[in-house]
Amino acid sequence: MASLDAVLPAIYDVISGPAGQGRDWDRFRSLFRPDARMIPVGAPQGETRPRALFVSVEDYIQRVDGLFKERGFFEREIGRATRL
Repeated sequence: MASLDAVLPAIYDVISGPAGQGRDWDRFRSLFRPDARMIPVGAPQGETRPRALFVSVEDYIQRVDGLFKERGFFEREIGRATRL
């Protein structure tokens, strides 16, 4: 669990920041396996029902980079369950 306890805060550290601040995407990439998938959940524009979207790490970066720079974004962990 030590590596999980280190990787998750590192992910939050990379993606969190105020508007106008760039992110260290190379560090972000280094925290994932090459075949990793991100699974953001949300309601697409015009829809009310949330859905999961499966994207590669590169696709995630492309989707959020401009938005994070423009608006800022902060994420923190509110809970975690690990099943082995």
